[in-house]
Amino acid sequence: AYAWLVEPNLLVVRRVEIVSEEWRGPPLTIAALSDTHVGGPHVDAARAERIVRRVNALRPELVVLLGDYVDGHAPEAERTPADNQEVLGGIATFAGLRPRYGTVAVIGNHDSWFGRSSVTEALQNAGVNALWNRHVVIRRSGGPIVVAGIADAWTGEPDFSAALDGAPADADTIVLSHSPDPFAQMPDGPALMLAAHSHCGQVSVPFLGRPVLPIENKRYACHLVEENGRSMYVTGGIGTSMVAARFFNPPEIVLVTVRGPN
Repeated sequence: AYAWLVEPNLLVVRRVEIVSEEWRGPPLTIAALSDTHVGGPHVDAARAERIVRRVNALRPELVVLLGDYVDGHAPEAERTPADNQEVLGGIATFAGLRPRYGTVAVIGNHDSWFGRSSVTEALQNAGVNALWNRHVVIRRSGGPIVVAGIADAWTGEPDFSAALDGAPADADTIVLSHSPDPFAQMPDGPALMLAAHSHCGQVSVPFLGRPVLPIENKRYACHLVEENGRSMYVTGGIGTSMVAARFFNPPEIVLVTVRGPN
């Protein structure tokens, strides 16, 4: 009863500091939000709006959205008008986000199954920059920041070279990915990769771990991953998928501060 009715309706804030040799400018505070799965059992547009207000209260400088804003597998054309209105209304709530340097997003596998063009358009209408193997440059007094977003690993071809093509060489760089699996191929240079998709297993069984992990590399299941001098943080996200339960993996907003060693 707790896993079905209580924990999925909680919301925690995880505060994380990442120290990277690749970060040269002033520290940056990022709120990471993912896997809202609007239209699912525990998240409707009204709850998405409350989550947006909670993010704003944290006063992040940048907000990143890491995919799967849509629940279910059915394409847009096979859903009812009410279902589509709920999904797109949930995405529209992101217009209320108020970070200093804007909001940047990538697309998840559920979004692609629904309709990548529709989700991208809805994000852009909400003032969110939606990335698919490309980047944006944020200008600030301490030097530029590159936010590169790669394609979803399930429904596209993640391409770090394309995403970073033309990026200024002196910029502090962050990579966004829906799935954590591409981290193994991330080139040197970015200070941090932010990912989601795993839901941190969604259900964790004491002494047995996470029975279900929809990723290839199980080492990338949850939260901070450090490998070959590179760092990635994997958020457990907000909503549920496959099973409408969470156990020892409450919905979360992650507030990341990334800074250099000095």
